[in-house]
Amino acid sequence: MSRLRTPLIILGLVGAVVVAVAVVLVVRLSRGTPVEILVAKQDVEPGMEVEPGMFQLEEIRGMSRGPLSTYVLKDEFLAKYNGLPALVMINKGSPLMKAHLPDPDSPDGLQARQGRLTLLLDDPENVVYPLPVSVDQVGNYIVAGDYVDVTFTLGRMAASEVQHVEEIPAPTLQAPAVGRVTTPTVPTTRRSEATEHVTTTLSLPVAKVILPNVHVLRVERERIRSASATYGTSGETTTRTEEGDIVRLYVELSREDVEVLSFALHNGALNLPARAEPADGSTEGYFWDDFVDSLFVDRPAQELCGKESESTVDCSGLEEEGE
Repeated sequence: MSRLRTPLIILGLVGAVVVAVAVVLVVRLSRGTPVEILVAKQDVEPGMEVEPGMFQLEEIRGMSRGPLSTYVLKDEFLAKYNGLPALVMINKGSPLMKAHLPDPDSPDGLQARQGRLTLLLDDPENVVYPLPVSVDQVGNYIVAGDYVDVTFTLGRMAASEVQHVEEIPAPTLQAPAVGRVTTPTVPTTRRSEATEHVTTTLSLPVAKVILPNVHVLRVERERIRSASATYGTSGETTTRTEEGDIVRLYVELSREDVEVLSFALHNGALNLPARAEPADGSTEGYFWDDFVDSLFVDRPAQELCGKESESTVDCSGLEEEGE
């Protein structure tokens, strides 16, 4: 009897192990094959180019092929979607869906990675002008859609003294007395009209808004590669790219304005203050003579004449008037 019981016990144990393994397999198969999807680690605003560093990998199971096809999987992201701009706001903690990004397989997929700026022109006769800039010229917070006033500065003053000419009213002189008024005889000859040429000489430096309300189509910034970081749960590493300082503006100009900006770019210094909406940008310009006048505007001529060693003002008129 004992001889028969031992084989039955062994057979029962083997059967229990087989059943346990089968149960585990059934449970795993019912849960489905694990798949890694991307979940946002930060808020991704519309227009931002998606990169691996913005997401983390999380495993999901039990999802059928239909719903699963709406998510961006790890391999798909690296092969097709990396670098595409977000079409909508992707909140932190949300899975990355294919509807969030442009279709990489469409004919416009390449244009989504590199926008066709010429389609943004307000006038089809205008052109896109790439303007190299620095942070000191335009700042780091200008965005596409802003307007800039191109301010041109020419010349540099290197002087050890400033000269200023003050207009002093001359003393009133009485006309000499006459016995009678005589009428001069005017000859009746014809004279040809003379042309008068007036030459204005202004001292450099000068500053002038030469192109107001220039439309910014796109802002280009430095691309800085950061140190490699762990990507997901598989231990893979990737190099993250971040945006640095501004390096270039793409602006809309007419062909005539292109000539003006090209001349100014290669013959002086540019500054580009920005505004949100176009406005009246006409100016008179600011010259060295204007600067000198502003230095003396609050100092009366009488005060300057009392400082003969420090002033170049002609005070002869005041001295005669005082006598």
